[in-house]
Amino acid sequence: SIQAQYRRDGGWALHGIAVGGSFMQGNVLAIEEMWNGRGVVRWNGNIVNNKARFKIAGLVEMRFKTQGSGAMKTVSIDLPDGVTFRIMRFSWSRDGAYVQCTIGMHSQAGGQDGHCGKADGDLSDDNHMYMYRQGAELKFGESLFGSWPATRRRKPQMLLQGAGA
Repeated sequence: SIQAQYRRDGGWALHGIAVGGSFMQGNVLAIEEMWNGRGVVRWNGNIVNNKARFKIAGLVEMRFKTQGSGAMKTVSIDLPDGVTFRIMRFSWSRDGAYVQCTIGMHSQAGGQDGHCGKADGDLSDDNHMYMYRQGAELKFGESLFGSWPATRRRKPQMLLQGAGA
């Protein structure tokens, strides 16, 4: 599955993305603290110290680029089954940033959905009512993120169905 982490600071901006499941052979890759520029990368809960180029043959190839200040700029991730992530962080001030994440993947049997629609090639069914119903509060033990406290009752994360879900 693919999960996105949103928080109130930054106007419910994208703060993290995590991917795991059977197509990842039970492994989990997560990038947290994207909005603030830190871009903490975790592989199975362990912090990846050399994130500029992280590769595990057959599972993940990631290229992580930073700005001159050391803040996260772009991340490209290639995963099994043709799943790709292209993440860009734009910063216009010390307190303002925007994170864009594009996910590429083949259509899933039975369909798929997420916070940007059904990805069925028909934009007319990705209307306001459909989009409003997307996302779900994660239950204890479902989060792929290592640092998300299970005791929070607000909805800082959305569970997005995708590859291997």
